[in-house]
Amino acid sequence: MRKLAIGIGFGVVAVAGMFVVSRLPGADFDTWQRDLEADVPYDQRLALIAIENDPSIPAEAGIDVVMRAMLLPDIDVRRQAHAALVALARRAPEHIATILADVNEPEQRRRAALFASHACANGFYRLLLDRLPEPERPESDWFYNALVARAPIVIGPLRERLAGDDGEARSRAARAIAMLTTAAEPATAELTVSLDDSDERVRYWSLRALSAIERLPSESRKAVHARLSDESSRVRELAASVLVHQLVLVASESDETLARRALKQVRELGAKAMPGLEALFASEDERTVLIAARQLLRIDRDRALVAIVDAILDTTTVAVRRKLMGLLMDVGPDGLPYVVEGLREGRPGGRANLCRVLGSYGAEAAPAIPILAGTLHDLSPVTRHWAAYALGEIGDAALPTLPAIEAMLEGEDPETARQAFAARDKLRALRS
Repeated sequence: MRKLAIGIGFGVVAVAGMFVVSRLPGADFDTWQRDLEADVPYDQRLALIAIENDPSIPAEAGIDVVMRAMLLPDIDVRRQAHAALVALARRAPEHIATILADVNEPEQRRRAALFASHACANGFYRLLLDRLPEPERPESDWFYNALVARAPIVIGPLRERLAGDDGEARSRAARAIAMLTTAAEPATAELTVSLDDSDERVRYWSLRALSAIERLPSESRKAVHARLSDESSRVRELAASVLVHQLVLVASESDETLARRALKQVRELGAKAMPGLEALFASEDERTVLIAARQLLRIDRDRALVAIVDAILDTTTVAVRRKLMGLLMDVGPDGLPYVVEGLREGRPGGRANLCRVLGSYGAEAAPAIPILAGTLHDLSPVTRHWAAYALGEIGDAALPTLPAIEAMLEGEDPETARQAFAARDKLRALRS
């Protein structure tokens, strides 16, 4: 019974489409466009059904008209416009590919083309490969998002182009593969060979592509290492970052001997390793971040402390924040100026964590008393409570802030502000 109902429904839709196409004697594309321009949603929907079903309407012109209809206010009209666009895209994939590839196209048209691209046959993505942007041309994500949607289909032709004789095609293919990010892994061998390409653009974008691959084989790491002496500064800098990422990964997953060897190579890179180590602070793996932070401390202590404070203030995971806070506590009062600066500039959650770090410094955090006193008026209750805790840990030098702590705690729940109440009691004991 259900199948019968579905069949009847499809039959009704088909008949309705035939009726709409022929509902006016001599109706043509201009008629449907006029209906779309009129502010009558019913007529607009009928016009879109006609454009979708009339094979005599040029698909390219129909796509352009339907894209404008997608901006009309009536939601049912927009839905019908989406359906019409999908049908027309199947008839004119070249036009959809052209819209996506043209950086001068308005955003709404490229957005609509990206939506319609999913309805096109796989051959559509080969059309996109013929329109790869120049490697150094600024480009929005629209074009590459369409490639990523069918990465398994396009990666093969891209690998062929990367290994070809045409230098311009190689550079365009290298950039496109880099935009596939983790889906670029099947091209690892070609990308490794391309690190020796005579074209600087090919070497750079091949490195960008390799940087997205989690674990590179040893021959790829050796090829990346060779780029540390590249004639191009941006290739050298990127090679160092990629190599550092791989070495830290080796250190975090290997036995002690291999880990020591990998970290020794990181330290030998010196200043070249710093951008790569800082980039690893964005990782959600606490071991990776901790290794990166410790190595950065050994290379440039000041820069490392700035990066650690920034990471604590940033949206890192709870486990990563705790590890970094522990590292900052281990550094001791040497980190005081950086923590104070972070407390002055940071976000609410991060400031609370920095207050906890200051508390761990005890009496040596006395220079931070003025900013901690100001933090007692913070909009975040958690930050206020941990500021009070830090003042309590500082001790005698923080006694003048006791009245402010007491005023702050009026009406506070002792259960949720245990650390702050403990700090108040500690300072009261010192005063007496």
